[in-house]
Amino acid sequence: MILRTTDGGKTWQQVRSDAAQWSLTSVYFRDANNGWIVGFSGQILRSRDGGVTWKAQTSPVTSSLSSILFDSSNRGWITADDSLLVSEDGESWKDIKVGDQLFLCQLITVNGAPWAIGQLGVLRQTGPGSAWKKIASLDPDDPLKDSYTDSITAATQPN
Repeated sequence: MILRTTDGGKTWQQVRSDAAQWSLTSVYFRDANNGWIVGFSGQILRSRDGGVTWKAQTSPVTSSLSSILFDSSNRGWITADDSLLVSEDGESWKDIKVGDQLFLCQLITVNGAPWAIGQLGVLRQTGPGSAWKKIASLDPDDPLKDSYTDSITAATQPN
């Protein structure tokens, strides 16, 4: 089920969409018109009209997708169990393996940088590009002094 509000959550309308085939887990609007929803079985839906209608996008994976956000460069990121999906244009998505099974489930922004959080690890985007580093340990007083292990770089050029 997709619900839509235009009054800050006072009232909600159900949106019917044949594109929504599975349970949905996360929604992100880049602006008032352009939004995405992700969910089970690699499902990615896109709206260009503020959530009135939704169309399916091709997903490179069939695993559950749990969170979506766009970084400051308008690059889209989606979490999956053992990978991140990336899109330069919001239309086509590419799967990037992160190496370890981290069970990534949430994307957040910390000090302007996206972080991917999982049950078994945390990744942090490094710089304005598409490189990510696995955080080995967190410094609770200064996240910029966290220690890192592996680097993951997304090859974002189309095939």
